Amino acid sequence: MGSYRGRRHAMGLPVRGQNTKGQISTARKLNKMNRKG
Repeated sequence: MGSYRGRRHAMGLPVRGQNTKGQISTARKLNKMNRKG
């Protein structure tokens, strides 16, 4: 869980470097929907 991707997922943020300014709320929604397991 100490990896960059792990921390981004834990915070509900984009992992692949998407623009987060003004899109964080949308990214969190997408992460919640795309969460696997």
